[in-house]
Amino acid sequence: MQKLVQHIAVAYIAVLMLAKMLAMPVVYLAYVLNKEYIATSLCENKNKPAMHCNGKCHLSKQLAKASETGDAQNQKGATSMPPADYCEELKQYQISLQIPVSPSFVTYQAASFPAGYKGNVFHPPASLV
Repeated sequence: MQKLVQHIAVAYIAVLMLAKMLAMPVVYLAYVLNKEYIATSLCENKNKPAMHCNGKCHLSKQLAKASETGDAQNQKGATSMPPADYCEELKQYQISLQIPVSPSFVTYQAASFPAGYKGNVFHPPASLV
């Protein structure tokens, strides 16, 4: 049940983010699709055909409104977070660890390799020339 609630919450947040992100393109698309209607009935400069506004004044108002609501939401969220105006000095630590190796360990390790062992397995391939 808890996973279902989490999935629903994530989907809801994703839809909200998508709606906010697509607000301006949707306004512009609505302008492009209804350009003639906006130019003839909603445009403020329809009595001044020399301006060649064609409803761009209405588009600019709608875009300003869409960006204003997004800015208001951003400012609302910004005031709820405390400012981080401090820095804490990082402390430096030094660790000195000395492990004594006995000579018997070194001789045991050398004796444990088979004859013809060349050492490191990871090396570049030998040329065939």
